This record gives sequence, C-alpha cells and structure tokens, in this order.
Amino acid sequence: MEFDAFLQKVFQGGIKEYCDIGINNKRELLLFVHMEGIAAADSQECCVMFRDVTESRIVQQSMIFNESKYRALFENISVAFSYHQIFTNSEGQVLDAILLEANSMYAEMLGQQLPDLIGRNKSEVGLSA
Repeated sequence: MEFDAFLQKVFQGGIKEYCDIGINNKRELLLFVHMEGIAAADSQECCVMFRDVTESRIVQQSMIFNESKYRALFENISVAFSYHQIFTNSEGQVLDAILLEANSMYAEMLGQQLPDLIGRNKSEVGLSA
C-alpha cells in the first residue's frame, strides 16, 4: 500500500520523492527501508534507491523510549530537581547559571511557575549562582 502510493507520487510528481517503509523479510523480521525515487524523462520508467535504515530506526525508537522513561521519572520524582548550564570566569569561579530544565517540585519550592523559570539566569529568579 505505502509502496504503491510512493510509486504513484514518483510518476506524478516529476521530482525526487522519499519514503520510509517497514518490510517483513523471509525470516519474519521487520526491516525498515528508506527509498528515494524519481521518474525518467518519459515517465515510463523510474529509478528507485533502497537503503536499509533498520539499525538507525531501532536506535531512534530506543532513544525515544528512554527519553519518555527519563521524563516520567523527572516529572514524578518527589524532590525538587533542576539542570543548569553554569558560567564561570577565567579563574573557574561560578558567575551565573541558566536553568535549562526543572521539575514542578523545583518551581513549587521557589513559589514560581515553571515556564517563568526555564531559560532564565539563576540571578534573575532570585537565586545565588
């Protein structure tokens, strides 16, 4: 179905088309394939390149899964937690820090709304660096 739609676009569009699909191989393993295709000048033939992207797709899905686990832990932890980018001078002394991420407990501890804290310097929100 997806392959048919891809070919239809290739022959109708006149430009290079892209598509990612899953294919079951003979051993019933799912492979992910990236295809690029373009029709010939006479629109009677086309050139299609297939590239196996299974490994990168698995890594990507694993990263998304791990990110969701991290987010759930981060947002549901019962202690205030924050992540900052720290700025130092040439002697290594901390000058300030920008709040990159924090959980709701951190905002609650400061008595502020989380969106009002993210991306701001600690000194701007009344905290020492």
